Amino acid sequence: MASKIDPETTDRSGEEHRNMAESSFESFLTCSVCLDILTEPVSLSCHHSFCKRCLTEHWAQQPSRPCPVCRRTSSKEDLDVNFALKDATSGRGSLGCTSSFRRRSRGPYPL
Repeated sequence: MASKIDPETTDRSGEEHRNMAESSFESFLTCSVCLDILTEPVSLSCHHSFCKRCLTEHWAQQPSRPCPVCRRTSSKEDLDVNFALKDATSGRGSLGCTSSFRRRSRGPYPL
């Protein structure tokens, strides 16, 4: 005997999967320093990505240049923008980087 498929349950399940996928994608595009959508995204050799400004400011306080997530020391001198992530974040409705570093009134920051 074939079991009946409840269209309401099927639709809800499909919607839940879409929401989970979108949430996962959003977290992939989120800077773990400022918790906003990546702005001028840069990626480290450990494959973690951050806003260029967030990472630069983090490293200004941490001379050993650790990754803010895994603490692995980076040997990168220049931070090149990850254009694949930049394309993925364009049009995502970000208001820009809201780094806690920037929220402090310490003045302008170099990029």
